[in-house]
Amino acid sequence: MLKAISVQSEVLSQFPYVRVTGSPAVGHVLRAVLGNWVAGNWVDGPWAAGTTMTYQWALNGVPIPGATRASYVPVTSDLNKRLTVKAMGTKPGSLFQFYVSDSTSRVYIAYIKPTAPVVISGALTTGSWLTASQGAWDVPGVTLFRRWMRNGIDIAGWDGGQDEYRLTAEDLGARISVRTVAGKYKYRNSVPVVSAETGVITKGPILSSKAPAITGTAKVGWVLSTTAGIWNLPGLTVKYQWYAGGVAVPGATSKTYTPAVAQTGKTLKVKVNVSRSGYLPASVYSAGTAAVAR
Repeated sequence: MLKAISVQSEVLSQFPYVRVTGSPAVGHVLRAVLGNWVAGNWVDGPWAAGTTMTYQWALNGVPIPGATRASYVPVTSDLNKRLTVKAMGTKPGSLFQFYVSDSTSRVYIAYIKPTAPVVISGALTTGSWLTASQGAWDVPGVTLFRRWMRNGIDIAGWDGGQDEYRLTAEDLGARISVRTVAGKYKYRNSVPVVSAETGVITKGPILSSKAPAITGTAKVGWVLSTTAGIWNLPGLTVKYQWYAGGVAVPGATSKTYTPAVAQTGKTLKVKVNVSRSGYLPASVYSAGTAAVAR
């Protein structure tokens, strides 16, 4: 007669569950979270020694090939479908047990969200460049689309990906802001993020990068001419004033000048005055000539 052998079977059963955490959005990580799995009279968590856990993710109830980890990242083909995960626990001497999570909501394309504001930096004067920061987003590797605004109204021609904006005379007395949208493949664009406005824009300086230069021979009756020099802005109104011995020569206000006998022995130089609407006027002197010869 065969003798019955008594084998204790530990059933993993009390407070069992598995649930899915995370947003069911394309590109977002979903994780399977386990409840308490009990063996006998003592709580035996799912990661306790001797317990083996396996997983299977399913889409509308159909197992996803290869999706057998504790986490899963939805892909585009999962759109509008619901996900579940089955967690299976086994332990030597125990009965095999598994639990299936509730379904997620339908998989969707996630919106990109800002995690830090976009900030504008730079001198608030005409002619200066303003720079918009990249901000921070909950998705790495985004592409930013900008729209620069003056007093809250879009500035024509300053849209797209420009991180910088150059202030012009039209900005004088206004405040500048920038609207940013973040985009990335497989994500929905962020809602527009508008930076804080700058302070009021004031007149900026006109700067010289090269002084005017006189050409010709400093001799009575010989024609001298000058350049306007080089400036940081186009479209300037340029005026000239010639000097002899440090004194302005009356009426000598053109680009050329012919020394008279009265200037014999004196050095000549020219002052170039520039101006443009919306900017502070500026002037610069040329180097002096040799003494005018007779």
